[in-house]
Amino acid sequence: MSYVKTRKLSNVSVAMLKNVNFIDAIVSVLTLQYTLVMTCGDGVTGNMLTVCAITSFAFLAFLVAVSVTNLIKAVKIKRAAWPPFCVR
Repeated sequence: MSYVKTRKLSNVSVAMLKNVNFIDAIVSVLTLQYTLVMTCGDGVTGNMLTVCAITSFAFLAFLVAVSVTNLIKAVKIKRAAWPPFCVR
């Protein structure tokens, strides 16, 4: 099951596990980018500093957006499954 297939599941634990794997993959891509820049290039200087900063910010902003979206989804599912008791 991929990240796309688990977006509509009501099982929060499976969705969160897939999100952790997805976030791990994105961090691996960032690590690979920095490794290649440092190994094959002149290091993180000049234009590469800008490129690395922009891609890091974009990836991290995307990760925050995915995490917040999943948190909101989990809270909605939990509230729907266990409604609060009303004492009158």
